[in-house]
Amino acid sequence: MTCFHTQRFLVVLALGLGVSLPSASGADALPGATAASLEKHCADCRDRATISPATAKEGIGHGGQKLLFRYAQPVDAAGELADGRKFADIRQFKRLLLDNEIQLARNLAQQLTVYATGAPVLFSDRGQIEKILERASANHYGVRMLIHELVQSELFLHK
Repeated sequence: MTCFHTQRFLVVLALGLGVSLPSASGADALPGATAASLEKHCADCRDRATISPATAKEGIGHGGQKLLFRYAQPVDAAGELADGRKFADIRQFKRLLLDNEIQLARNLAQQLTVYATGAPVLFSDRGQIEKILERASANHYGVRMLIHELVQSELFLHK
C-alpha cells in the first residue's frame, strides 16, 4: 500500500506524461525506487499524519498503528518589551500586557471595529472608540461588552 504523497505523485506523473498507472506498490513508477524505500517513505508519512485528539490521547493513529510520541526541545519564551520590562514565560508576558488594560481594550475595540465595518479606523473615529471604551469600562472591558457597545455605536450604524 502506498502513502498519499506517493499516490498523488504517481497520478500526476501518469496524467502529465500520458502513462498508465503503475501497480499498487508504485516502485516501478519512481526511477531508482524500491518497494522497501517506498514502504519506508509511507511509514514516515503515517508517523507525521494529522490525527484527532481522541485517538492521540489513546496512542492510536491512522490505520490502528501505535503512535510514537516525540518530545521537542524546550522553548525559551523569555523576552523583553519595547519599554524594557522583561518576562520569563508566557504567564509573565500576559501579566505585563494586562498592566495596561485600557490599551489592550482600545486595540481590541479597534480590531473589532475593522472587522465589523470592513473599513479601517480613521483619526476621526477615535472619539467614538473612546466612548465605546468609556461605556465598557464598568464591566472591565469584557469582550461581550465591547461588542455590545460597538454594535450600538454610531461608528457601526453609520460607517
